[in-house]
Amino acid sequence: MFKLSKGVKAIFYINIAMFLLSIVLAVLNIPILNYLSFWGWDQPYFFPTQFITYQFLHANLMHILFNMITFISIAPSVESYFSTNRFYIYYLTCGVFSAVLHTIMVGNEDPLVGASGSVFGMLSLFGLLMPNVKLSILFLPIGIKAKYIIISLFLIEIVSTFISHDNVSHWGHIGGFLTGSLIFLYEKYLAKNVNICRAY
Repeated sequence: MFKLSKGVKAIFYINIAMFLLSIVLAVLNIPILNYLSFWGWDQPYFFPTQFITYQFLHANLMHILFNMITFISIAPSVESYFSTNRFYIYYLTCGVFSAVLHTIMVGNEDPLVGASGSVFGMLSLFGLLMPNVKLSILFLPIGIKAKYIIISLFLIEIVSTFISHDNVSHWGHIGGFLTGSLIFLYEKYLAKNVNICRAY
């Protein structure tokens, strides 16, 4: 049973609502992808709000299921590290820089959708905060330490950028992961008065 914190619950419900809305609009032949997906700043459909809106759209049922199950499994621990308001900012920031790296490395001839960049940001911070917590993977009866799972996922994404020819944004995943890691390192080693910042 998942115990959802306030921020996690809000983001989860927005993702579900947007997925259902996209299905309804597709039936009505309303091209939501032209307006809310991230097209890249060099494309005619691009608008700055797409840096945010694309993070709440998903291509299909498996896409949203994988992202949201991962998200609600680990994000409550991440939210407990931040305040709820800063958790929202963290989620969106990871998604923004995920899109930036994807566009720089791949381009955007096709629209980018999904919470994966933000989810990989959650994974990176979770691994840094609780590296020895054991996580369960589907179909495996044993728990594996978070640091091994998360590092493995990151390495898989790096390798996939060279050998994979699917429509998955592997560079976007890497961008979200690196953004989350850099935010953690900044707060831990560089930011001043970080404890005061976490109080609101």
